[in-house]
Amino acid sequence: MVVSKGDLKNSKSKQDLAAQIRSHNSWLAGRVGSRANLSLMDLSGVGLSSINLSQAKMDGCNLTSALLVESNLTQADLFASNLTGCDLRQAKLVDSNLRGATLYMADLRKADLTRIDLRPGAFLTHIKKKPTAKGKSPSSKKIFDPVANLQRAKLDDAVMVDAQLSHTDFNGASMQRVNLAGADLTGADLSNTDLTGACLRNAKLDQARIHNTILRNADLTGVLISNEQLQAMDLFGAYARWPISSTQLVVEESDSDISEKILRSLSLDLQDCIRQHEQWVQSGGVHGKRANFFDKNLKAIRLDLLNLTGAKLSNCQLQSASLVKTVLTIADLRGAVMVDAVLEDALLEGANLQDANLKGANLKGAHLASNTHRITNLSNANLQHADLSGADLSHANLRGADLRHTNLARTNLTGADLSDANLSDTLLDKAVLNGAILNNAKFGLSESMASIIN
Repeated sequence: MVVSKGDLKNSKSKQDLAAQIRSHNSWLAGRVGSRANLSLMDLSGVGLSSINLSQAKMDGCNLTSALLVESNLTQADLFASNLTGCDLRQAKLVDSNLRGATLYMADLRKADLTRIDLRPGAFLTHIKKKPTAKGKSPSSKKIFDPVANLQRAKLDDAVMVDAQLSHTDFNGASMQRVNLAGADLTGADLSNTDLTGACLRNAKLDQARIHNTILRNADLTGVLISNEQLQAMDLFGAYARWPISSTQLVVEESDSDISEKILRSLSLDLQDCIRQHEQWVQSGGVHGKRANFFDKNLKAIRLDLLNLTGAKLSNCQLQSASLVKTVLTIADLRGAVMVDAVLEDALLEGANLQDANLKGANLKGAHLASNTHRITNLSNANLQHADLSGADLSHANLRGADLRHTNLARTNLTGADLSDANLSDTLLDKAVLNGAILNNAKFGLSESMASIIN
């Protein structure tokens, strides 16, 4: 059944399409029917979600803004098709032919594109005219771009194992956590692409264009990377497990190299301020100058691995900022807005977080032991494996917080709201829970936790 998002040119076209799909499904089932032939059809804006079009012939088809959510396009021939703005979320495109296809701004999140073929391919159409000389072939013209276009496409969590992607244009695409193991990306344009957490094991990147490419926490095992490409990558947290040889580069950079790279990416004013602060810290206040970011807007800034010991960050806007492994010991963070900030493994001992807003923040593995300045809002925060032993969390908002494996020994949780919090395997030895709200809190099976509840 065709689910209309837009309309075909007329009702007859709709009927013809519906008839083709019924016949195609019968053919797939081994009954009387025929393979769907949608070549060169204009299906722009049409809804074809959850329909089985596996092995369908759809070369040169115009599917601009079409709806193909959860559709089965396994082994479909989509050669030189136009899928601009097409919604292909969770669609199955295994072994499909997309050579020369246009997928500009297509939504392919969670789609399965295993072994797809996106190599260049030109679509030619003959122009009917009388030959001017005996035996001369009719002229033809190229009507589609030969390079597969996935600029600004959404490919998060897509599976593209062993895919043929040579010379494909991914400029500006979002490809977080995409699986590109064994994919051929020779000559592909990966400029401005976000490949955070992607798997590129044994992928081919020969002559691939890599500029402002984000490969944070990506798996690059077995990938050959040139020095030029390496300089243009954001490789924070990327890892590779291959033997060192003259042709292979280890992408694991030292913390000092990464922090210097991050520092150089900041504005000149910020660079100078932080370098002055580092001198101030190292000299015990004799040289340099203490950093003062009071009331500054530092939203979404990246300050990973930097030493901001004792920095003034009160009332600072740090929403969605990245502060992974940042040293914030005895820093002044009073009233700082750190909603959705990433503070994994950050050092926050002695930091003043009074009235700071850490809602939804990622504090996995962070160190806040013996913090006597009362933290007020940690709702929905990720505090797995964090050390909050001896901290003052009295009357704090910890609703929905993830506290698995967190060290809360001797922590003051008097009157704290722990509703819907996950305290599985949390260390609560000598923690004070007087008046704490534990509605729907999960404690797991630990005997020590069970004894506290009882």
